[in-house]
Amino acid sequence: MIFDSLIIRYQEVLHEPDMTRLRDAIALEIASCYWLGFGTKRDEALAKVWLAKHTPNQGFFDYRLTKLKNTLGSCYLWWTKLSQQLQIGHLDFTNDMQYYRDQQQTQAILEVERRELEDWEEVLGPGHFIVSSRSLAVCEKLINLGMQDEAIALTQSMYDRSEAVLPSDHVALNALRSSLVKLYLMEDRLTEARQYLFELHPELKDERSRVKLLEDVNDAVFLRDSANYILLAVLETGMKRYKKADTIYRLVIPRMCKLLGDRNLQCVRARYDWAMHHSYRGNYPKALELLDPLYKVTVSNYGETHELSLLVAQSRVEHQVRLRIYRKTWVGRFASRKFQMWFYKEPIEAAQAYLGNDHPYTIMAINRGVAALAGNLRYKEAIELAKCAVELVEKRSGKGSNAAEYQRGRLKLVQQSASLHGIFFTWGSWTLRSHEPWRFRGIPIWWKTTKFEPFKLDLTLDPNYRADNVTA
Repeated sequence: MIFDSLIIRYQEVLHEPDMTRLRDAIALEIASCYWLGFGTKRDEALAKVWLAKHTPNQGFFDYRLTKLKNTLGSCYLWWTKLSQQLQIGHLDFTNDMQYYRDQQQTQAILEVERRELEDWEEVLGPGHFIVSSRSLAVCEKLINLGMQDEAIALTQSMYDRSEAVLPSDHVALNALRSSLVKLYLMEDRLTEARQYLFELHPELKDERSRVKLLEDVNDAVFLRDSANYILLAVLETGMKRYKKADTIYRLVIPRMCKLLGDRNLQCVRARYDWAMHHSYRGNYPKALELLDPLYKVTVSNYGETHELSLLVAQSRVEHQVRLRIYRKTWVGRFASRKFQMWFYKEPIEAAQAYLGNDHPYTIMAINRGVAALAGNLRYKEAIELAKCAVELVEKRSGKGSNAAEYQRGRLKLVQQSASLHGIFFTWGSWTLRSHEPWRFRGIPIWWKTTKFEPFKLDLTLDPNYRADNVTA
């Protein structure tokens, strides 16, 4: 039944230009089915035909074929995740925003999967590959929902139980280590991330031989570990060791793009991390140089409404405005402030419409809006927007979560800034406000108060919010 549904689904999306990722994943799943005899008669020739529909080049084809050969002896189906998603009627490989279009359905699916994970672990044990793959799938959904605390707790407990029954180099333990590195980096817990990363790749701990190791590793091993190499670069950036991080990016990303293609999602995310690396260093022109082609790739391949496209678009416009400000004189800083709300307002409204009010990227855009409002001394609007963000995060992740605590901290910071402004820069009915120059033939001769259009978060832009709050 699963195999038949894969064939039908492949035919449905065969000529859909925005379904490339789903089509490739289904082709790889069908190749695995033919190779293992899962749901059909085993046929190596047909497996290679379907595998060729997914692989962009010969090197990647050989790598995938080697993986299929290894799975035959272990009876391990690498792409069972897609089959699971087909069974519950939710296609993870289309667009991540579908997680947030129906919050009630998402929470119901997540609750069922967590109960199933407990049942599988009780029957098969914590070290079984089915338990490991299911736990990683649940963890990924928790991350996408912004529930990092729950994801860390689930993965860490699974790792601790698996470590007690599995050898230290077991593939399931390595997958859990990689997941923990990613989670701890998201929470800026660099010590824990470094610990698990070097448990996973002790050979990379020696910085003197790291470059030679990355250059000499063969393509199959490189593709297997490329995501971990990028995590190492992100870790080095977080520890402010920018030269070492830049060396890793320069060694890994060109080779990754050559083997997987520029449009591959893993390559897109790696290039975005590289752009953010330059941004952290203050090299905004270089960051924008990487973000411009990246924006074209994400929009053409995944569409304007994909969360990655929205994230790249936000970062790209942010860097454009930063360059516009810092390339000007000190007067230019005031002249450019009126542009700031334009590029914060549009991403907020777009993220609300396509991803939902409480999507992590929507919250990120709202936080940027709070910063822009506070930077223009519009503290009343900034506080209201920050309060709304706190409510959204508490509803999504819980009041006791780190995300909610972080959001409350941002609100408190804005309130303190507003109080200080009221004490030191307000006298009677007059207050210091943002000003812009009035120019005569390009020469500023007077400064006038900047007038802004009032901004308030419109929760009804989220289709789910409208559906839940419509009354007869």
